Amino acid sequence: MKDFRIFYGSLAFLIIILWWFVSKNGFGSTVDAQAYWYAAQSLQSKGELLTPHGYYTNWTPLFPAILSVLGIRITLFITLITNLILLFKLNKSVFDSQLNTWSSSLAYSHTLLGITFILIHFFVWSEAGFMALLIACILSIQKLHKTQDWAILIILSNFLCMQRMAGVFFIAIFYIWIWKQHTWKKAFLYGFLASLSLIVWFTRNFFIQNKPDFIENIFMVSFESSLIGYSEAILNIFLPSHFLPNIFKIILLGIFLFVLIYILWSDNTSISKLLSSLIIGYLSIMLFLRMNVEGESERYIAPIIPLIIFLFWKQISLLFHKKSHLYWRISGFSIAFLILAYNIFRTYKNVYQWVTTPPDLISIHF
Repeated sequence: MKDFRIFYGSLAFLIIILWWFVSKNGFGSTVDAQAYWYAAQSLQSKGELLTPHGYYTNWTPLFPAILSVLGIRITLFITLITNLILLFKLNKSVFDSQLNTWSSSLAYSHTLLGITFILIHFFVWSEAGFMALLIACILSIQKLHKTQDWAILIILSNFLCMQRMAGVFFIAIFYIWIWKQHTWKKAFLYGFLASLSLIVWFTRNFFIQNKPDFIENIFMVSFESSLIGYSEAILNIFLPSHFLPNIFKIILLGIFLFVLIYILWSDNTSISKLLSSLIIGYLSIMLFLRMNVEGESERYIAPIIPLIIFLFWKQISLLFHKKSHLYWRISGFSIAFLILAYNIFRTYKNVYQWVTTPPDLISIHF
């Protein structure tokens, strides 16, 4: 056990060093990133959230508010450390505290060495904090024994909604989960209190611009484009998908969803059922609302990628459990080697590109 704890700590330290190396000259900038940073600066100087074009209404306020206090580097560094710790705790929960198993160490390694994890902590996006808050909610919802436990979950859920509007999708799934695990009264009370901050924010925005601000974020692409985009994003977690026909990608996504439904029905562990519910629910809503932008599907599913990876390696461990034949051992080793090698190479390729020919960078002002 001690050796594996050293492994987890060493891997986390390696990721911190990699993050520092990639971000030493600045952080990645996109349209969203520039809006967050402008809003943070306006909040600091003028006391209100603004964009270059007017009021800040197309996004939620938590991320720029934190940026205005801590700055970019400290915010993303704290978020990185928080995610490393929370992912470790989630790993313990999924694998029943058996951290000395190869499957749990592979799951943690796969998550941290994947390009998406580095990506969301390099660009000035809200996804990294969104991931941390989602995992915190997942860990919290498993321990609803006292009134203070419910209070913590409700506070975290409000932060989740204030980090990204998509937080309300997870609130809806948690609502159903609480209804099934507890009572409909507790579920109703949770649903109302957990989304209260978002209701206030929507009301504020409606009075400012006389229309729901989230309308612009839905139905952005065709259903087919959204389906293919998310299929590619999920496949890219495990193998390169660019050479596969689109129909094959969609078929593999269907198989993936079928496995998740199977886990819901057959797995006896509460955490596996919860993670499956969150993945299915979130993907279904995103597909139905066609909330996607070409080339950014992996960014949109970034918060649930650790859930997908942890469930994958848990199912692999169950599949190979007690199979001592050499064939199974070689097969398991080959799968692990190919997936990790692909992810390490993909991360190296992107990191090398960012360092040698960096994208637009945001300077560190404070």
